[in-house]
Amino acid sequence: MKRMIAALALSLTLAACAGAGPAPVYADPFQGLLNQSSSTVPIDRPITVQQPIGLIFSNNVETWFRYVSKGQESAKAWGSLTNYVVVADVDPHFVASRVVAMLKVHYPNIELVQDFNEAIATGKKSICLVDMQPVSGGVSGGTTTVDITAFFFDAKMQPVTKMSGHGSGVVPYPAWDIRLQPSTDAAVAQLDQKISALVR
Repeated sequence: MKRMIAALALSLTLAACAGAGPAPVYADPFQGLLNQSSSTVPIDRPITVQQPIGLIFSNNVETWFRYVSKGQESAKAWGSLTNYVVVADVDPHFVASRVVAMLKVHYPNIELVQDFNEAIATGKKSICLVDMQPVSGGVSGGTTTVDITAFFFDAKMQPVTKMSGHGSGVVPYPAWDIRLQPSTDAAVAQLDQKISALVR
């Protein structure tokens, strides 16, 4: 009986760790950065980027950070029952760090900039704007999804192409983790393949 109660407590902790309240509401990736809809950007169009290249994260990345951080704060109330495997799995920086590591392989000198004004001021010739939209499966049987899109901009700071990767995983029972890491790895791998094939 004690084991059952402990397992149930850990499963409930998962819901707290994964996020606080309803799932995050994501906006258009260009919101707050460009007066244009991202839906108008061609999909998987080949492009030759010029160096140096700047990296911008969409506001949806910050939305995910806030969502997970609130969940981690809520989970602290469980004290010794906290599911540390889950806490590691939903590290808010995990998805972003995986994307940066992949892009660094292609562009070792890529630099993070806050916005297009900073990109221009620092002499960037191309921009990669990355949008991330993870969705936690929450509890056992739910599906966690990770969608990552890279928008490439030319020297005129005009969007030329967008490429996306998708990953998903079913939360196991007991819900020891929400399958964020393997879902992220799958999404990054898909995006990596497209960049390798279409971006020069």
